[in-house]
Amino acid sequence: MAPPWYTGGWLGRVSVPVAGGALGLNALEQRHQSWGLSADLALPVTPMQLDAYAEVGVDPRGRHLETYGLYFPRLYQSAGVDLWVELARRQHFPAVWSALAYVEGKGDWTGLVGARKAQGEDTEFMVGAVGRFGRLAC
Repeated sequence: MAPPWYTGGWLGRVSVPVAGGALGLNALEQRHQSWGLSADLALPVTPMQLDAYAEVGVDPRGRHLETYGLYFPRLYQSAGVDLWVELARRQHFPAVWSALAYVEGKGDWTGLVGARKAQGEDTEFMVGAVGRFGRLAC
């Protein structure tokens, strides 16, 4: 018997190249709920400088969701920083703005800084580091 916090289900994704980017269709089924369905599109706005992406759909409980974001590949090329800025909305939840940046460090370390602002709430900031301590043999 599964623990009470465990949720099983299925996830499927189909993605095809489109105009230098990608179009995807997603399906998610959670145990004891129905299917969530979404479509996403990522495209270069200015090739190798600015990418934009969006996802719209419904979650397994039937709530509308949408996400819009920007990625800055030029920043990665010039400074080694991956930066995403995103707006996420889901029905019955506050809208959330976020910015997240990763910087590769020495060895197997990666630095992380970010900010998150939910509608009607204070801004949250985060700073962290991720290290690789080995690999799993498969």
